[in-house]
Parts: sequence; C-alpha cells; structure tokens
Amino acid sequence: MLVMAKLKDILKFIQKPSKAFASEAKTSVREAVRFGLMWLIVPVILSVLFISFKAAEISIFVIISYSLALYLVYIIFYMIFTSWLHLWAYIFGSKTDIGQTIKVVIYSSAPLFLFGWVPAIIPKSATMFASVLLTVWMLVLYIFGLKQLHKLSIGRAAGAALVSSMILTIIALIVIAIIAAVVTVALLAGSLGAIAA
Repeated sequence: MLVMAKLKDILKFIQKPSKAFASEAKTSVREAVRFGLMWLIVPVILSVLFISFKAAEISIFVIISYSLALYLVYIIFYMIFTSWLHLWAYIFGSKTDIGQTIKVVIYSSAPLFLFGWVPAIIPKSATMFASVLLTVWMLVLYIFGLKQLHKLSIGRAAGAALVSSMILTIIALIVIAIIAAVVTVALLAGSLGAIAA
C-alpha cells in the first residue's frame, strides 16, 4: 500500500504537472529532498543491475561501489543544476527563494526517477534517443514547475529553463570535446613514439 501511495505521488507530476506543482507550493524543502533522495535510488540501482547483468562476472563490491558513486554524482549534479537554474529564474524575473527551485528540480525529475534505467536495457543505438526524450520531458516539467512555484509567466519560465539547459549543454559539449582532443593527441603521440622506436 505504501509503494502505491508513493507511486501515486510521483505519477501526478507526469499526469497533471501544473496541478501537481501547485499542490507542492507549501511542501517543505526537507520533505522534497527526502522525496528526491528516495526516488533517486530507483534508477541508480536498476541501471547498475541491468548493466551488471550484461557484463561478465562482476563482484557485489563493484556493483555497490558503482551504485554509490552514481548516486553521489546525481546528487552533486542536482546541487549544481539547482543553483544554475535558480540564477536563470532570477534573471528572468523570479523573486522566490532557492527552496522553490530545489522543489522544481526534484519534482521535475519524475521521468528520470521512473524511467532513468531504461537506457541501460535498450540497444545502444536507441540509448541516445531515450536519454534525449527523458531530458526534454524533464525540461517541460521545469517550465511547469517554474511557472507554478516561481510565479513566472510561461514565457519567462520557458526562457529560464531553456537558456540554463542550453548553456550547460554547450559547456558539457566543450568539456567533452577538450577531453576527446587530449585523449586523441595522447594516443597519437603514443602511436608515433612506438613507430619511431
């Protein structure tokens, strides 16, 4: 019965997001964080389990270590992204405190909490599509959340959500490109050194 009640709590953000965010306006930040930390366990554990089933022999220690590491990476990302989104909500006219932004980010993660493990079980060719679909779905929920909890117009909420996400995406792509370039140069230098010897 408790599982069904918790599932109903999260499904409302997928089925009726505007109404769901409005109903959470008075929820404490502590309660929202507890909700997020509890639900974050689902995609982390399922992803790690499905990946470990695909791999050859993996020890339970590796599975637990990877799960904890992934859980911590998500938490760090949430902290960074919440601050970043709050900055853009402020730029777009919000006068609300960061507690409301914390709730927006946590509750907008409903698709991740429920379906974040799916990319781990589908063919690699469809993984990118599934990841993009989850991201866009969450982006739409950020807009609903900013509109309801920050009292922004739909245009300003969309602006804050889109600009913050696009800038982070560009930064991530630049970092990935730099890492790829460094690795490529290192591999080429190693290959040329081996040829010269």
